[in-house]
Amino acid sequence: MSPHALIALAISLLVSAGQTALRPDAPIKCESCDEWNVPIEGFKVFGNTYYVGTAGLSALLVTSPEGHILLDGGLSQSAPLIEANIRKLGFKLTDVKLILNSHAYQRATDLTQKLPNPLYVAPAPRRLSAEQVVDSMFATTGKPFRTEEASLDIDSIREQANSVTLGQPRRAWMLTSTSNERDRPALALPRIQAVCDVMAAFGWRASRPDPVTDRESSANSLQPAILSNGTMGTWVTRLSDDHGVTALAFGARTTADFVDELFLRVLTRRPTAAEKARYEAYLTPGFERRCRNNGFTSENGRIVNLALPRPAGPRRPEYYVSWSNHLNDLATTVRMQQEAAARKGDPATPQLTDDWRRRAEDVVWALVNSPEFLYY
Repeated sequence: MSPHALIALAISLLVSAGQTALRPDAPIKCESCDEWNVPIEGFKVFGNTYYVGTAGLSALLVTSPEGHILLDGGLSQSAPLIEANIRKLGFKLTDVKLILNSHAYQRATDLTQKLPNPLYVAPAPRRLSAEQVVDSMFATTGKPFRTEEASLDIDSIREQANSVTLGQPRRAWMLTSTSNERDRPALALPRIQAVCDVMAAFGWRASRPDPVTDRESSANSLQPAILSNGTMGTWVTRLSDDHGVTALAFGARTTADFVDELFLRVLTRRPTAAEKARYEAYLTPGFERRCRNNGFTSENGRIVNLALPRPAGPRRPEYYVSWSNHLNDLATTVRMQQEAAARKGDPATPQLTDDWRRRAEDVVWALVNSPEFLYY
């Protein structure tokens, strides 16, 4: 419940008590406000608890001989509807002693604020931290966060006193500098380095003992450049078999459903009418024929092809480079191949037609590179 709604309800209480009437706030305007504020009849939930809200905004009245408690108050224009329901249920508005605020409808960023306001729950616009930028890009797109083990001794050959492992990273905050005392190419960690490059552009501390606590937060030209054209940006925008948007595209019934779900995932809001029209028009060509009928299905959010034959012959482990073999003449070659594979990223899914998949990738790219994603 917003402060406007609190004020509107307080005005109703004052008027009912015979006090001087105050001017109510103007109705809050939003795309769904009218739909939320459709009036419905109040009803008893159980015991001394009654529903007095609207069709889309809950408000509960808890009654007692010592006075009533109102839980939430909706929008400012919800106040007269809530008041009417309280009266129709046989209670007096003057007996409401407490109004408890649920904050449910004011968590969206308030673009008019420059700094956080302790009297208002809606946050002021702010930039994501380096780790939040990375984790959000993987979480919202559904692309698995997959890197090498954060160790130069993955086969545990060195003595414990001379070996440090930070395990398998699952989040950006688990990473640290990839520098090593020898600075040898064979000991590079290309996938971790690609993520660290993005975070460094956003003020990340590569070395944990670094005493600096206040990061450089001002925007710079490197930030959009490395996100839109860097290696990690390729990972999160290309629709591979294990990409969350691939599964979303596979199951979408209409372009409208696809656009709505994509906005909710990436920007945690529905698109405006103009945005929806623009993206639907871009994604409509080829949408009905986007899925290739060649044995693919979706299992646990991953696209798999049940018609493909199993690989012939024994399965062989991949070549790896560790401290024990990094001086081998092939170690640098293997690491360079891994670096090239990291830059190239996972192959695009064959489940979707190439033309429509590229359109969907353009939309994902536009959303994750939007200022709203990074700075609001």
